[in-house]
Amino acid sequence: MWLARVGYGSRDYVDFAGGIAVTALGHAHPELLKVLHEQGDKLWHIGNGYTNAPVLRLAKRLTDLTFADRAFFANSGAEANEAGLKLARRVAIDNHGEDKIEIISFTQSFHGRTFFTVSVGGQPKYAEGFGSRPEGIRHLVQRFAQSARSHRSEYVRGDRRAGAGRRRRDSRRSRVP
Repeated sequence: MWLARVGYGSRDYVDFAGGIAVTALGHAHPELLKVLHEQGDKLWHIGNGYTNAPVLRLAKRLTDLTFADRAFFANSGAEANEAGLKLARRVAIDNHGEDKIEIISFTQSFHGRTFFTVSVGGQPKYAEGFGSRPEGIRHLVQRFAQSARSHRSEYVRGDRRAGAGRRRRDSRRSRVP
């Protein structure tokens, strides 16, 4: 999305940042405003604890176009990531047995602020001080990402979110054995 002539004289900028709890839909685009006003006249907001016609249509479309036979809508990225992690473990246990629970992630990654997602994130400052962490989480240093491909885990997660958990140069970081 272009931010035309915003501040700083007459220069144009590209908006690559969606921000926190927002989507990157641009700024006051006429088509977006039109559909937002139309929806606002019908139903302003409803949590995902209730259903509505648009979400049912979306769920049907998603299941028609994918392998899934149902859809899950979350309130936040942390909740969505937690659901994905739990689903990965469930599928692995159902298909490979109770000992197949390992999740591979990268140090200094960020997946949300639930206890499970901060444990997977590999940033001790967010996960320490709350008691025992979930078992079966292995952290790799990002520069060793190639080693994740050969590992036996069902789920590899290591996306870096802008502004979250910036990597600091630290010679004490763990190394993959």
